Amino acid sequence: MHTLGGYGNVRISKTDFNYPKAAHKPTAMALLLVDTLFTREVLLRSTVHGTKDYAPLDQDIIAAIKGN
Repeated sequence: MHTLGGYGNVRISKTDFNYPKAAHKPTAMALLLVDTLFTREVLLRSTVHGTKDYAPLDQDIIAAIKGN
């Protein structure tokens, strides 16, 4: 398992990390990581920060993707 962005609780398998790591642009890498780290169901009912109608995505995972 690979720790993402220095966040010990955000882990991704080396195999799942190889495809996003090969992306040529940071935005493409971030989108591929989002698809890997969140299920489709979570993405359909969430936004990054949340709204009245949608829950926020896990902020630890978002920070790890950003590299904060």
